[in-house]
Amino acid sequence: MAEALHRLDQEKFGLLPVTNMGTADDPFPQSGDHFLYSRCAAVAAGREVYESVFGDPALFLPFTAPTLQGEWLLYVADQAYERATGEEWDRVTRYDFESYSNRDGWPKRR
Repeated sequence: MAEALHRLDQEKFGLLPVTNMGTADDPFPQSGDHFLYSRCAAVAAGREVYESVFGDPALFLPFTAPTLQGEWLLYVADQAYERATGEEWDRVTRYDFESYSNRDGWPKRR
């Protein structure tokens, strides 16, 4: 999951405005947290939908809606591990999924 979120961490998705907020003349930008949760929602929508946004960034726009936040997905693996073992999962991921951490996806931020 971390790799999928990292792969979506790109300027072409992160600079899309929040849908249903603001107007075309005054778009409401995504915050770092909102962008992370939007990426989670895109991952939760399934592989076909996830892959389709790379070909057409406009397909990512619905995931910026405040009603489609996928923050819950960040905790699924941790909660499953804790339920199965009774212990907290102290994990490290290969890919940083925090917003703006994908250097290749944000070339102007290098």
